[in-house]
Amino acid sequence: MGILIPMAAARLARGAVGKGYERIASKPPPRDPSKSDVPWKEAIIWAVATGVTGGLTRLVSRRLLAPTPVPIDQQDQEKLSDPDFEPDWDIDLT
Repeated sequence: MGILIPMAAARLARGAVGKGYERIASKPPPRDPSKSDVPWKEAIIWAVATGVTGGLTRLVSRRLLAPTPVPIDQQDQEKLSDPDFEPDWDIDLT
Protein backbone atom coordinates (compact mmCIF):
# COMPACT_ATOMS: atom_id res chain seq x y z
CA MET A 1 0.00 0.00 0.00
CA GLY A 2 2.69 2.48 1.00
CA ILE A 3 4.67 1.97 -2.19
CA LEU A 4 1.58 2.49 -4.36
CA ILE A 5 0.88 5.98 -3.02
CA PRO A 6 4.24 7.48 -4.13
CA MET A 7 3.97 5.70 -7.48
CA ALA A 8 0.43 7.00 -8.08
CA ALA A 9 1.46 10.51 -7.06
CA ALA A 10 4.41 10.41 -9.47
CA ARG A 11 2.11 9.20 -12.27
CA LEU A 12 -0.30 12.08 -11.64
CA ALA A 13 2.58 14.55 -11.57
CA ARG A 14 3.87 13.20 -14.88
CA GLY A 15 0.44 13.81 -16.39
CA ALA A 16 0.51 17.39 -15.12
CA VAL A 17 4.00 17.87 -16.58
CA GLY A 18 2.70 16.50 -19.89
CA LYS A 19 -0.10 19.07 -19.95
CA GLY A 20 2.38 21.83 -19.14
CA TYR A 21 4.74 20.63 -21.88
CA GLU A 22 1.85 20.59 -24.36
CA ARG A 23 0.80 24.11 -23.40
CA ILE A 24 4.34 25.50 -23.72
CA ALA A 25 5.46 23.55 -26.81
CA SER A 26 2.06 23.62 -28.57
CA LYS A 27 2.36 19.89 -29.21
CA PRO A 28 2.05 16.75 -27.11
CA PRO A 29 5.11 15.43 -25.27
CA PRO A 30 7.07 12.66 -26.95
CA ARG A 31 5.58 9.22 -26.28
CA ASP A 32 8.99 7.60 -26.54
CA PRO A 33 11.85 10.11 -26.34
CA SER A 34 14.37 7.38 -27.21
CA LYS A 35 13.04 7.10 -30.79
CA SER A 36 15.22 8.64 -33.48
CA ASP A 37 12.39 10.80 -34.87
CA VAL A 38 12.27 12.81 -31.62
CA PRO A 39 14.78 15.68 -31.67
CA TRP A 40 17.47 15.53 -28.98
CA LYS A 41 16.38 18.83 -27.43
CA GLU A 42 12.78 17.63 -26.95
CA ALA A 43 13.92 14.23 -25.65
CA ILE A 44 16.26 15.79 -23.08
CA ILE A 45 13.73 18.39 -21.92
CA TRP A 46 11.05 15.72 -21.51
CA ALA A 47 13.40 13.31 -19.71
CA VAL A 48 14.62 15.98 -17.28
CA ALA A 49 11.14 17.37 -16.63
CA THR A 50 9.56 13.98 -15.93
CA GLY A 51 12.55 12.65 -14.00
CA VAL A 52 12.79 15.63 -11.66
CA THR A 53 9.02 15.88 -11.18
CA GLY A 54 8.59 12.16 -10.57
CA GLY A 55 11.53 11.99 -8.18
CA LEU A 56 10.40 15.00 -6.17
CA THR A 57 6.84 13.73 -6.02
CA ARG A 58 7.94 10.33 -4.73
CA LEU A 59 10.25 11.99 -2.20
CA VAL A 60 7.53 14.28 -0.87
CA SER A 61 4.94 11.51 -0.64
CA ARG A 62 7.37 9.16 1.09
CA ARG A 63 8.41 11.88 3.54
CA LEU A 64 4.77 12.57 4.34
CA LEU A 65 4.09 8.84 4.82
CA ALA A 66 7.24 8.25 6.91
CA PRO A 67 5.77 9.19 10.32
CA THR A 68 2.55 7.24 9.68
CA PRO A 69 1.94 3.55 10.21
CA VAL A 70 1.64 3.03 6.42
CA PRO A 71 4.59 0.80 5.44
CA ILE A 72 6.73 2.23 2.63
CA ASP A 73 9.47 -0.39 2.38
CA GLN A 74 10.87 -3.53 4.06
CA GLN A 75 12.30 -1.58 7.01
CA ASP A 76 8.86 -0.17 7.72
CA GLN A 77 7.36 -3.66 7.64
CA GLU A 78 9.94 -4.75 10.23
CA LYS A 79 9.24 -1.70 12.44
CA LEU A 80 5.51 -2.38 12.38
CA SER A 81 6.05 -5.94 13.54
CA ASP A 82 7.97 -4.62 16.58
CA PRO A 83 5.54 -4.40 19.54
CA ASP A 84 7.50 -1.46 21.00
CA PHE A 85 7.21 0.67 17.83
CA GLU A 86 5.34 3.94 18.27
CA PRO A 87 4.81 6.10 15.15
CA ASP A 88 5.82 9.75 15.27
CA TRP A 89 2.62 11.63 14.41
CA ASP A 90 4.22 15.08 14.70
CA ILE A 91 4.62 15.98 11.01
CA ASP A 92 6.85 19.01 10.36
CA LEU A 93 6.61 20.29 6.79
CA THR A 94 9.37 22.87 7.18
